[in-house]
Amino acid sequence: MQKRIQIGFYIIIGIFLIILSRLWYLQVIEGHKYRELSEGNRLKIIRTPAPRGIIYDRNRTPLVKNIPSFSVLISPYNIRDIDAEALSALLSIERDEIDKRLNKNSQGFVPVKLKQGLSFEEVARIEARRSDFPGLFIETDVGREYPFGKVGAHIIGYLGKITAAQQNIPELRHLPPDALIGQWGVEALFDNYLRGISGERIIETDALGRELRILQEKTPAKGMDIELTIDIKMQKAVEDAFGDKAGALVAINPDSGEILALESLPSFDPNSFSNGINHKEWKGLMENKKRPMLNRAVQSQYPPGSVFKIITAIAALEEGVIETDAKIKCAGGVNYGKWRFGCWKKEGHGYVDLHKAIVESCDTYFYELGKRLGIEMIYKYATAFGFGKETGIELMPVKERSGLVPNTEWKREKKKQP
Repeated sequence: MQKRIQIGFYIIIGIFLIILSRLWYLQVIEGHKYRELSEGNRLKIIRTPAPRGIIYDRNRTPLVKNIPSFSVLISPYNIRDIDAEALSALLSIERDEIDKRLNKNSQGFVPVKLKQGLSFEEVARIEARRSDFPGLFIETDVGREYPFGKVGAHIIGYLGKITAAQQNIPELRHLPPDALIGQWGVEALFDNYLRGISGERIIETDALGRELRILQEKTPAKGMDIELTIDIKMQKAVEDAFGDKAGALVAINPDSGEILALESLPSFDPNSFSNGINHKEWKGLMENKKRPMLNRAVQSQYPPGSVFKIITAIAALEEGVIETDAKIKCAGGVNYGKWRFGCWKKEGHGYVDLHKAIVESCDTYFYELGKRLGIEMIYKYATAFGFGKETGIELMPVKERSGLVPNTEWKREKKKQP
């Protein structure tokens, strides 16, 4: 009997030591880990987006609007306990996509964004079911709306998700992986100024993720506003005048050099990019034969046409090959070697001086000036006026293309001809 009591005593002592060692392991060795998990369940850090700066035209007409944008996220600590099938039905997302997003961040500490661009109806439905999905919460962000749609889209640009390559840029490393930044036009060029500085709130939550109290709050700083030189009414008038035709138009104030309108058609609607453009829409833009994403005003190369007559006239006056009152006969065209170049007016303009030649845009008059000047002199004045060079206009991510002003050296080198 005594022996049985002794054995039982040792067993109790052994069990007690096992429990004690386990408690020591959990509280001392693993204590820091479980303390972090406990704090993670109790505390939540919510990013407070900064209102983006507004872009105005020269008359202070707002070209963009800040609108609320809603996303649904889940705390990383609740991912393993979530019913993915039920969540898929609630959010109207394929089960495979839900699993992909949950598994991608299952080991992280950052909330997983499941869906963005929610409607008010979706927000209400999710809020009503939050008790069934612990850790699920709605985040309010600042979205972008472009009230003029396609008008001026190549200038204004659009927002898009930060890319993997952009996340490695030093000044962008602090941004969350799903942040929206300027990806085109003025939105991209002045993104650092427009973006502002995000704030954050540290809140205490209950087991269902409901907010109990705010522990700490940092107020966001709004981005800077920007005023452009363009006139959006003029932009709209240009687009209406083009109709369904493709092309470009740039209107400049000759006294100041300010760009009043810069239109490239066909265009695209930047609102399609506000909540992240889907693959089908992006593919449609890329495969469109009219190339709406091409900024024809700065990326295409066109013959200057009759505007070049001004350059030819200035060169002729400067070099003394013509006087303003000297007349040249236009009989409907001019012969040059084996070629004949016709005037737009087939019957000719008769005798014209410089003033009449410019007013009536007489081709024959300027053909004759070109013959008298020679190609090298035309090249000299064309390049002096900036033809064949980049203007330096910046419209990210568009790379401006320079033009070409040929001369005798260029023809020998490229065409192997005199």
